[in-house]
Amino acid sequence: MSAANFDEEMFEDAFSLNIHRPNNKKNLTFGSGPHFCLGAPLARLELNIALKTFVQKFEGIRSVESFELEENLTDSATGQSLTHLQMHVF
Repeated sequence: MSAANFDEEMFEDAFSLNIHRPNNKKNLTFGSGPHFCLGAPLARLELNIALKTFVQKFEGIRSVESFELEENLTDSATGQSLTHLQMHVF
């Protein structure tokens, strides 16, 4: 199921982080239908608070050009999970 979020036919440049991608809401991160994650609303609220706090604390955030997604993934119950996300903050 986690591989579906990296489908290049569904998401242009699927392996790049793009929070402004027009069809971002079509991901399957929390499942769908009867298997939809019960904790999804809480997780989204927590992430919203964390990201707002993070963005307010730092003046700028830049990606690290040498970051390789495939080298920072590990197997998990749902497929793969990100272990590290390198960035420059200032």
